[in-house]
Amino acid sequence: MNCANGVSHTILITVDFPPIRGGIARLMQLTASCFSSDSITVYAAERADAIQFDSHSPIPVRRYRYRSGTSLLTLVDTLRLAATVLMDIRRKSPSILYIGALWPLGLIGLIGRLFGIHYIVHVYGMEVLRSRGAIIEALRSQILRSASVVVAISGFTRELSISRGVRPDRVVVLKPTIDQSLFRNHESSASIRTSLGINRKYILVTVCRLYPRKGVDRVIEALPAVLDEFPDTGYIVVGDGPDLPRLSALADQLGVSRAIQFVSRCSDVDLVRYYHACDVFAMISRYIEEEADVEGFGIVYLEANACGKPVVAGNSGGVSDAVEDHVTGLLVNPESSDDVGTAIRELFRDPALAARLGQSGLERLDRELSLKSYAEQIHSIVGRAWASARG
Repeated sequence: MNCANGVSHTILITVDFPPIRGGIARLMQLTASCFSSDSITVYAAERADAIQFDSHSPIPVRRYRYRSGTSLLTLVDTLRLAATVLMDIRRKSPSILYIGALWPLGLIGLIGRLFGIHYIVHVYGMEVLRSRGAIIEALRSQILRSASVVVAISGFTRELSISRGVRPDRVVVLKPTIDQSLFRNHESSASIRTSLGINRKYILVTVCRLYPRKGVDRVIEALPAVLDEFPDTGYIVVGDGPDLPRLSALADQLGVSRAIQFVSRCSDVDLVRYYHACDVFAMISRYIEEEADVEGFGIVYLEANACGKPVVAGNSGGVSDAVEDHVTGLLVNPESSDDVGTAIRELFRDPALAARLGQSGLERLDRELSLKSYAEQIHSIVGRAWASARG
């Protein structure tokens, strides 16, 4: 963006940014890429392995100290960052703040408002749910209400934001995008499976951090019924996390361990190959109310579609914005392993249906969720924020 709508500079503040892996980190990188290199500065949490990435990044990235383990230290780091950013804005005025996470980075936006600085805040889902003490919840609500624009990744997240008192006309739904070029692979499926050591006929894949809300347990619970009809089925779970011991124990308990492979770590190249190796991608996300944990969208569903794969997804949170039922995949009751098993078996039985859903998902990415379309919407959002600043 070259000084669009009068904005000379945008400052993007985020915790998650490459080389961190994950959907939000990739999305923030793509958001930054919507701007010309001389019209944006990214502030991202420091990492020991960031030096090489930053040295090759066409986007200027400044790293800041961020200690996430202790609330007090996190607050101290956030306030220090606020001082740094405000000094930067004085040098690069006029500027708009683009805050990539509601809490605690949104505090920088609130502080900036005291100095007449306007900001945009990007929200995902679970951080908008009410889950903390009264003071923190009050601050979160104020951050949302004081933003010039709240960018919500789904209609579900938009409604959560409005429930916090944000004016509906200030909340924009901007569905995530992905860089489709990263998910192309010209190897044959047989070649990919051989190189990855996969020797099963029917392959299910899940890619996620291993938390209960991701619903890997529902797929494991569905496996006995799937294996009864399709005994040569393999289930590959790509990702690591605190739920791994419980999931392993569940697989042992149900007698399906032989059909499951947990891949805790893999390269970006192999990650794409796992997508291409599968027949069906499944992630049965669910809303765990007592833990205020929910899927705001689910970028991995787009990644699977980018590889031409159909998805089976839990119909909860904002997932229905990521997966169009019976168009790009199948939405199921995330509390029912029977429904999960039925959907998986339906796609295994009907390869033509599976191929049609996967192809529709790929076409939808080109038609509705392309990086070009995302960039145009980012430009419009920043323009709206600047118009609000000019009053």
